Amino acid sequence: MDKSPPDHHKNRFKTMVYVIEDDSGVTRALELFFHTARISCRFFQTAADCLAFFNTEEHVVSHRPFDPAYDIFMIDFLLPEMNGDKAAKAIKDHFNINALNVILVSAQPKAVIEAQINDKLTYDFLQKPFLLEELEDIVGKKTLNQSDV
Repeated sequence: MDKSPPDHHKNRFKTMVYVIEDDSGVTRALELFFHTARISCRFFQTAADCLAFFNTEEHVVSHRPFDPAYDIFMIDFLLPEMNGDKAAKAIKDHFNINALNVILVSAQPKAVIEAQINDKLTYDFLQKPFLLEELEDIVGKKTLNQSDV
């Protein structure tokens, strides 16, 4: 039996990041980041587009099933149809789960966003404009903290 410590870096290959972002400039930067980091990602302009994707045959055929232990949602807080907190709640409700790995992204300061959300402890926060090193730090921590299943 292998007694070596788990290789947490392999978790990033299990991770899928679902990005809900309506700013094309931010989307392009994120595409480059995730491609370079070899992390699978899928982009949506609205939360409704993201939820619709999970109800399609494309999701079943082209992607592995959603896994709340490994998958991350990166959500722009100021989406046109609903804020990022409401989007995260809609996703949790869709999958009938209590916890979700969420990174909220906003140009507004964290304190302003926290005053508008229901559960401050469940989100990581990234303020625009952000450095890719900041994103790498948050995503790295999330992938390192995932359990080996």
